[in-house]
Amino acid sequence: MRPAMSGAEQAKDSEIFYDRLWQHTETAADPAIVAKGDLLLRMMPPGVRTVADVGCGDGYLTHRLAERYDVLAIDRSPVALARLRVRTLQASADALPLPDGAVDLAFSSEMLEHLPDPVLAGAARELDRIAARYLFISVPFRENLRRRFARCPRCGLEFNIYGHLQSFDAASLDRLFPRFERIATELGGPPEQATSERIERLRQRALGCWFLPRGVRVSCPGCGEADLAAPRVRLAQHVGRLALDGATVAWRLASGARAQPYWIIALYRRRGEAG
Repeated sequence: MRPAMSGAEQAKDSEIFYDRLWQHTETAADPAIVAKGDLLLRMMPPGVRTVADVGCGDGYLTHRLAERYDVLAIDRSPVALARLRVRTLQASADALPLPDGAVDLAFSSEMLEHLPDPVLAGAARELDRIAARYLFISVPFRENLRRRFARCPRCGLEFNIYGHLQSFDAASLDRLFPRFERIATELGGPPEQATSERIERLRQRALGCWFLPRGVRVSCPGCGEADLAAPRVRLAQHVGRLALDGATVAWRLASGARAQPYWIIALYRRRGEAG
């Protein structure tokens, strides 16, 4: 996993941040998410009847699973849950009001990377506790968190615009769930070019080139500032950015870093459970 954030960098998540996110996000409009739904259904193990989708967001993948399974959608954001067409439960992932072994399979897609360390540990324990047989987990794969940082002009907080606090690979996921064995792994999603955290930090702090794509609404998880917008790029910034783009290409060649799929999707079976 990534090193802990420090100083003025984001070190916690924010409920308001996610309510605002789900006001303006429609995952069904993303072809990569649609394709991911197809892949998830192909990967589902046999014999599953009940599923808990923990951190369901706007519910696109939840509804895809509900085509075949009895699904409970769980999220702490009432804005997200208002968009669901299945049974819902408002709760935090680290405190699920469900009995042990409540469902055959506990599912979590693009949720664990949003959690600060203590909440992540609690959420992993809760997923383990409520899953009678299987865990099905998807997170970004080896993400350079720094790449998508913005800085709030009001409070100065530096934060990942999607609220990501953790970076995972297969080994770090395995360590979260020691009572389960990974039985299937897929990498998918759009390819992500490798970037250097050091170069991205220089690009942002020295040149002021923060990650604020046009058309993406971003609010600060620290102070709630909602008027973050991509600034106009001055000539000096443009020249500096071209130089750092060249440095990134040189870094890739020297390190052998290559583009990789954006997601890792891992299916786990409880140890001792018959296949």
